Amino acid sequence: EDDDEKPRAAPQQPRESPAGPSNAPAPAVTPPPADSSPLLLGRETAPQESSDGPIRVVVAAPPAEGNPFVTALPPGNKHGVEVMSLVRGKYDLMDDVHQYRPHIVLISPSIRDYSVEIVNELARWPDYPIAVVGIVPNTGGWGSEMASNGAVAFYNTPIGPHVVEQFTREARGIVDKARTDWRAPVIAAGVA
Repeated sequence: EDDDEKPRAAPQQPRESPAGPSNAPAPAVTPPPADSSPLLLGRETAPQESSDGPIRVVVAAPPAEGNPFVTALPPGNKHGVEVMSLVRGKYDLMDDVHQYRPHIVLISPSIRDYSVEIVNELARWPDYPIAVVGIVPNTGGWGSEMASNGAVAFYNTPIGPHVVEQFTREARGIVDKARTDWRAPVIAAGVA
């Protein structure tokens, strides 16, 4: 399990794959208005896909924290929020960010090689906006630490169906906030 010490070209550790349909009712989601903003310094307004397509999620967490998301939100589910992978370490996370181009990364400080710099790096991803969302314990300052480094939200453990339902309802707004924050430095610089 400690084979994550160095970056590698291909993951060597098996990952959980999303499985099984969700029986939870579909949340009412109002699609955001079409974004007609111009390109900003080469940054497209929606570089991953249109804002009404499925939201791709990569979960970086121990199984107890990540499996509720994986089970409820497999690819192709009716909610439009799809967990593409569950990883347990920093290097697998970065591999999957490149592979799946997620809109959201759910991250726990319990993953191998976690540091707040991972949150910062993902929140400031140069190629497209990534909404970083923490999965944090009720105790300690994990949530505020992640937020001060670019996380747009966090959920407290333990993770159960109610938290997954809340995340599913909030996912599109979380993605929209990350898109706005991603463009903000360019807009603030007076380039727009």
